[in-house]
Amino acid sequence: MRLLNPSPGEILDRLTILELKIMWGGKRSMDVTHFEAEKYSLIEVLKNWTEGIAEDCIGDGDRLDETLQKVDLHRNGLAAVNALLWDAEDEARRTPDTSAFKLAVLCKKIIRLNDARASHVRELDLLHGIRDGQEKIYAESK
Repeated sequence: MRLLNPSPGEILDRLTILELKIMWGGKRSMDVTHFEAEKYSLIEVLKNWTEGIAEDCIGDGDRLDETLQKVDLHRNGLAAVNALLWDAEDEARRTPDTSAFKLAVLCKKIIRLNDARASHVRELDLLHGIRDGQEKIYAESK
């Protein structure tokens, strides 16, 4: 995340992760007030981006509805991918080091999920008018 100027996709990504931390921390009777405080701060920042979408769509309610539906779709996609990543990483942590094949399968799963996560962030940024968002740079696959 760009620390001082996060994009809308990065904010939504962080919000979905905070929601997981709040949920799991609550189940473990942990103090989650610092996660909740960060969540509400990010929601306030995100309101400015949402207002920007509304301003861009003045006089075109259908376009506004369509754009907000796409934002919800990708936000829900991020939430699902981050929950799957959380589970895959927990499973990898529980898997003994001697289970090399299972660890390799989990590693590939985590890579695919992170690629999906980056795709949702990119699409959310585009929906908010950000054309120069973060870009993942990886070695070429074989």
